[in-house]
Amino acid sequence: MARTDTLPHFLTDVADAIRTKGGTVADIQASSFDTAIANLPSGGIDWSEIGYTSQPTSVTDGINYAKTVLQGWPAYMSGGRTNMSEKFKNDNKLVFMPMVDTSTITNMSSAWSLCKPVISIPSLDFSHVTTMADAFFNASALQALPDMDLSSCQDTSYMCDYCFSLTTFGTITTTSTLRDVHYMFDRCIKLVTAPLFNTAGVQKMSNMFSNCTSLENIPLYNTSSCTDFASFAQNVLNLTDTSLDNILQMCANSNVTNASLKKLTYLGITTSNYSAARIQALPHYQDFINAGWVIS
Repeated sequence: MARTDTLPHFLTDVADAIRTKGGTVADIQASSFDTAIANLPSGGIDWSEIGYTSQPTSVTDGINYAKTVLQGWPAYMSGGRTNMSEKFKNDNKLVFMPMVDTSTITNMSSAWSLCKPVISIPSLDFSHVTTMADAFFNASALQALPDMDLSSCQDTSYMCDYCFSLTTFGTITTTSTLRDVHYMFDRCIKLVTAPLFNTAGVQKMSNMFSNCTSLENIPLYNTSSCTDFASFAQNVLNLTDTSLDNILQMCANSNVTNASLKKLTYLGITTSNYSAARIQALPHYQDFINAGWVIS
């Protein structure tokens, strides 16, 4: 019988059943369950392998609710709707977000905020969205995000804050119109590798990765417009040397002018977590120093 004490346990048992039926040991993201099930040998998934006599009502209910959302979407979008702020906020039924038309939407702030059950977001049209602030805030079961064209977006602050299960991203496309990414990935505790995207116009990066306790890899972001790095990587304790060196370069290349803020500790990087000797041995340490920065 599949465990039902927590959603992660249930999803793990469903994935195990799919692997058994499909004769594979490959990882299966919850966001890909629909495709994996559709590709199983004839007869579909054998739910008896995890102790069910038929498809669990939680899966059926999730699929049926997605169908309801899909069927009602044309009416919701009537009149060329541009705002879907808080559309699914606190929605306790949405597990599978259906593929819907969002081509006129410009505001997705808090669209899925506190939507605890949602595990799957398809490749929606984000191309006209100007704000994604809090879009997935505390969507705690969400494991992956698709390719996202955020080329019109100005604000992604708090977008994935408290997304405890998030590990995987598609390609994120942004432009120099993006201004604010503070708290964008705060408390994404399973995130190991941060996604790279265009941050040439970003001014505020404070707490961007704070409390990402599994994070190891931070790419080299363009920080030429950045004036606020406060707690950028607070409580991030497992960074590679490459990531630390990228941070030194980001500091050196930034637009921070206040001398009192030009300290690595201001970003949350402390010598109690990363030794001064280790930091000083990095390739771009001298560039960091020449730009007026210090460790502490």
